[in-house]
Amino acid sequence: MEQIFFVRDSDDKTYQEYVNKYSDKLNEDTLNNFWTPFKHLYDFNEYDHYRRYVFSLIKKWMDKNEVYSFFYISRLTKLFRRYGLEKELNNVEKSYMYDFENTVFNSERNLKSIPVEFSVAKDEKRLLRGKEPIYFIFEDIEFTIDGMKNSEKTQLYLGETKLLLLFQPSLISIKYDDITSHRLKFPNMLILSAYNKEMVIYSDEIKNVYKTFERVYYANK
Repeated sequence: MEQIFFVRDSDDKTYQEYVNKYSDKLNEDTLNNFWTPFKHLYDFNEYDHYRRYVFSLIKKWMDKNEVYSFFYISRLTKLFRRYGLEKELNNVEKSYMYDFENTVFNSERNLKSIPVEFSVAKDEKRLLRGKEPIYFIFEDIEFTIDGMKNSEKTQLYLGETKLLLLFQPSLISIKYDDITSHRLKFPNMLILSAYNKEMVIYSDEIKNVYKTFERVYYANK
């Protein structure tokens, strides 16, 4: 079963009663301006409902406000702290917040001063066709184009002016300047639009997806 992040469950039979009881005080409009101690928002045996309800409000806030900025990630962190739920976050949710903050930070830096150019094997050079400086190489990348999944083992190269997807003997080359939109999709996907097509790049190594986003974001600034 697919896991849904930033969502919690509780007993459905009495959950709506809890929502009816507290929704006038705490709702989407008051979420960021509610200063009453959070322990006043649940009675004995209501904590699971409280957690579920606040998580649902924060998730709605995330869906409406997610942008790559320090304001967004700092406000999100404060929300979980304000309602005493930071310890309720699982490891993947914590990684999202940590990686998101790092992505925002790194996207504001001059990455050209950071990378070390990697050496490329001869057969790869032939496919890469040129002297494009390569800064990062990620293995075992998966991707789809307009919903069609590529089934071949793929390497992703982040170069100076383009990203390249190599699944021998084929190569897809995308210039950063030709990418018209790019966004992260939690937890491990990068969605790109280029050449009137939508490409979804994903990997079990979440940090590789974020690093790709950082490079595309910086190149398109």
